[in-house]
Amino acid sequence: MIPIHFFGLALAVAFLCVVFLVWKQARKLGLSEEKVLDTLFLTVIFSLIIGRLAYVYLNPAIFSLDISRAFLFMKYPGISFIPSLLTGIAVSGVLARNSGIATLLIWDVFALPMVFAEVFGLFGCFLDSCVQNISTATFTVLIIGSILWGILLVFISKFIENRAELSEISKKHGLLFLLYLLFQSISLLMLTAQSWLWVIMIASLGVFVVRYSKLLRHVYDSISKKRSGTDRDLS
Repeated sequence: MIPIHFFGLALAVAFLCVVFLVWKQARKLGLSEEKVLDTLFLTVIFSLIIGRLAYVYLNPAIFSLDISRAFLFMKYPGISFIPSLLTGIAVSGVLARNSGIATLLIWDVFALPMVFAEVFGLFGCFLDSCVQNISTATFTVLIIGSILWGILLVFISKFIENRAELSEISKKHGLLFLLYLLFQSISLLMLTAQSWLWVIMIASLGVFVVRYSKLLRHVYDSISKKRSGTDRDLS
Protein backbone atom coordinates (compact mmCIF):
# COMPACT_ATOMS: atom_id res chain seq x y z
CA MET A 1 0.00 0.00 0.00
CA ILE A 2 1.39 3.42 -1.03
CA PRO A 3 1.50 5.81 1.96
CA ILE A 4 -0.25 9.16 1.59
CA HIS A 5 1.74 12.13 2.84
CA PHE A 6 -0.89 14.77 3.45
CA PHE A 7 1.50 17.65 4.17
CA GLY A 8 3.30 17.30 0.82
CA LEU A 9 -0.03 16.90 -0.98
CA ALA A 10 -1.43 19.95 0.80
CA LEU A 11 1.59 22.06 -0.18
CA ALA A 12 1.23 21.00 -3.80
CA VAL A 13 -2.45 21.95 -3.87
CA ALA A 14 -1.68 25.21 -2.04
CA PHE A 15 1.01 26.09 -4.58
CA LEU A 16 -1.35 25.54 -7.51
CA CYS A 17 -3.99 27.72 -5.85
CA VAL A 18 -1.45 30.46 -5.15
CA VAL A 19 -0.19 30.44 -8.75
CA PHE A 20 -3.72 30.74 -10.11
CA LEU A 21 -4.77 33.51 -7.71
CA VAL A 22 -1.55 35.49 -8.19
CA TRP A 23 -1.82 35.17 -11.98
CA LYS A 24 -5.43 36.36 -11.83
CA GLN A 25 -4.50 39.35 -9.65
CA ALA A 26 -1.56 40.31 -11.89
CA ARG A 27 -3.79 40.20 -14.96
CA LYS A 28 -6.47 42.25 -13.23
CA LEU A 29 -3.99 44.95 -12.16
CA GLY A 30 -2.28 45.10 -15.57
CA LEU A 31 1.05 43.85 -14.24
CA SER A 32 3.51 41.77 -16.23
CA GLU A 33 2.34 38.21 -15.58
CA GLU A 34 5.79 36.85 -16.38
CA LYS A 35 7.54 39.13 -13.88
CA VAL A 36 4.99 38.50 -11.14
CA LEU A 37 5.09 34.71 -11.57
CA ASP A 38 8.90 34.71 -11.71
CA THR A 39 8.89 36.64 -8.44
CA LEU A 40 6.42 34.15 -6.96
CA PHE A 41 8.40 31.05 -7.99
CA LEU A 42 11.71 32.35 -6.63
CA THR A 43 10.03 33.54 -3.44
CA VAL A 44 8.46 30.11 -2.87
CA ILE A 45 11.77 28.33 -3.51
CA PHE A 46 13.78 30.49 -1.10
CA SER A 47 11.02 30.42 1.53
CA LEU A 48 10.79 26.62 1.45
CA ILE A 49 14.56 26.19 1.66
CA ILE A 50 15.00 28.57 4.60
CA GLY A 51 11.87 27.28 6.33
CA ARG A 52 13.06 23.70 5.99
CA LEU A 53 16.59 24.48 7.21
CA ALA A 54 15.15 26.29 10.23
CA TYR A 55 12.86 23.34 10.98
CA VAL A 56 15.81 20.93 10.82
CA TYR A 57 17.85 23.17 13.12
CA LEU A 58 15.00 23.50 15.64
CA ASN A 59 14.30 19.76 15.77
CA PRO A 60 17.62 18.08 16.59
CA ALA A 61 15.86 15.06 18.10
CA ILE A 62 14.64 14.11 14.63
CA PHE A 63 17.56 15.11 12.42
CA SER A 64 20.76 15.08 14.51
CA LEU A 65 21.27 11.31 14.24
CA ASP A 66 20.73 11.26 10.47
CA ILE A 67 21.02 14.56 8.61
CA SER A 68 19.80 12.90 5.42
CA ARG A 69 16.32 13.00 6.95
CA ALA A 70 16.28 16.72 6.14
CA PHE A 71 15.90 15.78 2.47
CA LEU A 72 13.17 13.20 3.11
CA PHE A 73 10.46 15.82 3.07
CA MET A 74 7.57 13.40 2.71
CA LYS A 75 8.73 11.01 5.43
CA TYR A 76 9.78 13.76 7.86
CA PRO A 77 7.51 16.70 6.98
CA GLY A 78 7.81 20.13 8.50
CA ILE A 79 8.71 23.76 7.80
CA SER A 80 9.45 26.48 10.31
CA PHE A 81 6.81 29.05 9.43
CA ILE A 82 8.25 32.29 10.81
CA PRO A 83 11.66 32.05 9.04
CA SER A 84 9.83 30.99 5.88
CA LEU A 85 7.44 33.95 6.11
CA LEU A 86 10.17 36.52 6.77
CA THR A 87 12.23 35.11 3.90
CA GLY A 88 9.23 35.34 1.59
CA ILE A 89 8.57 38.96 2.49
CA ALA A 90 12.21 39.96 2.02
CA VAL A 91 12.83 38.03 -1.20
CA SER A 92 9.58 39.10 -2.88
CA GLY A 93 10.26 42.73 -1.99
CA VAL A 94 13.77 42.67 -3.48
CA LEU A 95 12.70 40.80 -6.62
CA ALA A 96 9.71 43.08 -7.18
CA ARG A 97 11.87 46.16 -6.89
CA ASN A 98 14.37 44.73 -9.38
CA SER A 99 11.48 43.99 -11.76
CA GLY A 100 10.13 47.54 -11.56
CA ILE A 101 7.05 46.58 -9.52
CA ALA A 102 6.13 48.50 -6.35
CA THR A 103 7.06 46.44 -3.29
CA LEU A 104 3.80 47.09 -1.44
CA LEU A 105 1.86 46.21 -4.58
CA ILE A 106 3.49 42.78 -4.94
CA TRP A 107 2.92 42.14 -1.23
CA ASP A 108 -0.76 42.98 -1.74
CA VAL A 109 -0.92 40.60 -4.70
CA PHE A 110 0.59 37.78 -2.62
CA ALA A 111 -1.37 38.45 0.60
CA LEU A 112 -4.74 36.91 -0.21
CA PRO A 113 -3.38 33.78 -1.95
CA MET A 114 -1.07 33.17 1.01
CA VAL A 115 -3.96 33.18 3.47
CA PHE A 116 -5.75 30.44 1.57
CA ALA A 117 -2.49 28.53 0.99
CA GLU A 118 -1.99 28.42 4.75
CA VAL A 119 -5.39 26.76 5.13
CA PHE A 120 -4.15 23.83 3.04
CA GLY A 121 -0.78 23.85 4.79
CA LEU A 122 -2.31 23.80 8.26
CA PHE A 123 -4.73 21.06 7.34
CA GLY A 124 -2.00 18.89 5.79
CA CYS A 125 0.32 19.51 8.74
CA PHE A 126 -2.43 18.52 11.14
CA LEU A 127 -3.10 15.25 9.28
CA ASP A 128 0.62 14.41 9.14
CA SER A 129 1.26 15.52 12.75
CA CYS A 130 4.03 17.93 11.75
CA VAL A 131 3.78 19.73 15.08
CA GLN A 132 3.33 17.60 18.17
CA ASN A 133 2.67 20.27 20.80
CA ILE A 134 -0.36 21.95 19.20
CA SER A 135 -3.80 20.73 20.21
CA THR A 136 -6.54 19.78 17.79
CA ALA A 137 -8.65 22.69 19.06
CA THR A 138 -5.87 25.20 18.28
CA PHE A 139 -5.37 23.78 14.80
CA THR A 140 -9.11 23.98 14.19
CA VAL A 141 -9.24 27.61 15.31
CA LEU A 142 -6.27 28.49 13.11
CA ILE A 143 -7.80 26.83 10.04
CA ILE A 144 -11.22 28.42 10.54
CA GLY A 145 -9.57 31.76 11.32
CA SER A 146 -7.55 31.60 8.09
CA ILE A 147 -10.68 30.92 6.06
CA LEU A 148 -12.61 33.77 7.69
CA TRP A 149 -9.69 36.19 7.32
CA GLY A 150 -9.37 35.29 3.64
CA ILE A 151 -13.07 35.99 3.14
CA LEU A 152 -12.62 39.32 4.96
CA LEU A 153 -9.78 40.32 2.60
CA VAL A 154 -11.93 39.48 -0.42
CA PHE A 155 -14.82 41.49 1.01
CA ILE A 156 -12.61 44.54 1.69
CA SER A 157 -11.16 44.41 -1.83
CA LYS A 158 -14.62 44.28 -3.40
CA PHE A 159 -15.92 46.94 -1.01
CA ILE A 160 -13.24 49.41 -2.14
CA GLU A 161 -13.58 48.53 -5.83
CA ASN A 162 -17.33 49.13 -5.86
CA ARG A 163 -17.19 52.62 -4.32
CA ALA A 164 -15.96 55.51 -6.42
CA GLU A 165 -15.40 57.70 -3.34
CA LEU A 166 -12.76 55.21 -2.16
CA SER A 167 -10.85 55.10 -5.46
CA GLU A 168 -7.86 56.93 -3.97
CA ILE A 169 -7.53 54.23 -1.31
CA SER A 170 -7.04 51.58 -3.98
CA LYS A 171 -3.97 53.53 -5.10
CA LYS A 172 -2.43 53.28 -1.63
CA HIS A 173 -0.76 49.90 -1.87
CA GLY A 174 -0.23 47.87 1.26
CA LEU A 175 -3.77 47.46 2.61
CA LEU A 176 -4.05 43.69 2.14
CA PHE A 177 -0.45 43.19 3.25
CA LEU A 178 -1.01 45.08 6.50
CA LEU A 179 -4.14 43.05 7.21
CA TYR A 180 -2.18 39.89 6.41
CA LEU A 181 0.54 40.87 8.91
CA LEU A 182 -2.12 41.60 11.50
CA PHE A 183 -3.69 38.20 10.93
CA GLN A 184 -0.35 36.39 11.11
CA SER A 185 0.71 38.12 14.31
CA ILE A 186 -2.59 37.17 15.98
CA SER A 187 -2.32 33.57 14.73
CA LEU A 188 1.27 33.20 15.89
CA LEU A 189 0.45 34.69 19.29
CA MET A 190 -1.93 31.77 19.73
CA LEU A 191 1.06 29.45 19.39
CA THR A 192 3.85 31.36 21.08
CA ALA A 193 3.75 34.41 23.35
CA GLN A 194 6.79 36.24 21.99
CA SER A 195 6.98 39.97 22.63
CA TRP A 196 8.11 40.87 19.10
CA LEU A 197 4.83 39.48 17.74
CA TRP A 198 2.97 42.01 19.86
CA VAL A 199 5.15 44.73 18.33
CA ILE A 200 4.29 43.57 14.79
CA MET A 201 0.59 43.37 15.60
CA ILE A 202 0.43 46.83 17.20
CA ALA A 203 2.60 48.38 14.47
CA SER A 204 0.49 46.84 11.69
CA LEU A 205 -2.70 48.03 13.33
CA GLY A 206 -1.28 51.53 13.89
CA VAL A 207 -0.09 51.92 10.31
CA PHE A 208 -3.41 50.60 9.04
CA VAL A 209 -5.43 53.10 11.10
CA VAL A 210 -3.26 56.05 10.02
CA ARG A 211 -2.84 55.10 6.36
CA TYR A 212 -6.43 54.03 5.76
CA SER A 213 -8.34 56.34 8.08
CA LYS A 214 -10.63 57.38 5.21
CA LEU A 215 -11.73 53.78 4.72
CA LEU A 216 -12.48 53.44 8.43
CA ARG A 217 -14.44 56.71 8.44
CA HIS A 218 -16.44 55.57 5.41
CA VAL A 219 -17.32 52.27 7.07
CA TYR A 220 -18.26 54.07 10.29
CA ASP A 221 -20.46 56.57 8.42
CA SER A 222 -22.16 53.77 6.47
CA ILE A 223 -22.94 51.87 9.66
CA SER A 224 -24.18 55.05 11.36
CA LYS A 225 -26.52 55.86 8.45
CA LYS A 226 -27.96 52.35 8.41
CA ARG A 227 -28.44 52.45 12.18
CA SER A 228 -30.15 55.85 12.09
CA GLY A 229 -32.37 54.66 9.22
CA THR A 230 -33.36 51.57 11.22
CA ASP A 231 -34.15 53.71 14.27
CA ARG A 232 -36.41 55.97 12.18
CA ASP A 233 -38.24 52.96 10.77
CA LEU A 234 -38.84 51.61 14.27
CA SER A 235 -40.10 54.94 15.52
